[in-house]
Amino acid sequence: MLKEIEPIISLSIFIGSIVLCYQLGKYNRKLVNKTICNYYKKQNTDEENIEKEKKLFNLLLSKDSSYTNSNIHPDIYCYEALQHLQKKLSDEEKTWKSRILMQNVSNGNVIMYYDLYKQSFSYFADSQISYKYLTFCAMKYVRTFLCLDFFTDTAYLPTEHVNPFNKMKQEEIKKEVEKKIEKKKKLKINFSSDVFICKKKGKKEKKEKKDVAEKFINNFCHLGKIHNYSVTQKNPKKESICQDYQYIDFKANFNKNFTSKFDDLFT
Repeated sequence: MLKEIEPIISLSIFIGSIVLCYQLGKYNRKLVNKTICNYYKKQNTDEENIEKEKKLFNLLLSKDSSYTNSNIHPDIYCYEALQHLQKKLSDEEKTWKSRILMQNVSNGNVIMYYDLYKQSFSYFADSQISYKYLTFCAMKYVRTFLCLDFFTDTAYLPTEHVNPFNKMKQEEIKKEVEKKIEKKKKLKINFSSDVFICKKKGKKEKKEKKDVAEKFINNFCHLGKIHNYSVTQKNPKKESICQDYQYIDFKANFNKNFTSKFDDLFT
């Protein structure tokens, strides 16, 4: 009797195992799909990332400046030293070019560093990146590399916050205006005469002009597509001729050296 029903039992076990495997596979597929859906639900949108970065940026603003700007060399805060720094490729500039931020935004990927020579956030990107997303990258950059003062956009900075680089710019603008006034005085140009008819400015217009003058934004410089970015930076070629080079001096030295060598051949 057992021998007769043994094939039936074996077949039932085989069919049952197939059904069980199918049900287990179906359950696992549902579990995997649910996990994937939950993962993507947890991913923040660009707007959420920007808001999160703004909170972290504001938190950075509340900390001591000796910490938030610990990577900025003190000489950079001096206008004369900064101008000197811009005239030649310094070690400090190389250091900042090696501090790279790689960030993904809705428009694509961004590779960013701070350029001391241009005083701007230079970046590589394959597509056009809006100012809002570049500002988001700049916020993250100054927070990552502790260089808060490089962020100069007054729209994102508290009104009581004084940015030293903005102050330097204001002082330079003031100096340029004073130089122009002095130049006009030396040339004895009188713009208040009847020859120059000027529209009288009201108090509101003057106030608006003053407010605009005190506003600053971040400078961003697009350097090209990401494939143009080189991880290895080339050292600048040394100039074979110095800045004080004069052709007359060169010719005199050449003739002198040539004459002495020519005399040596016959002595």
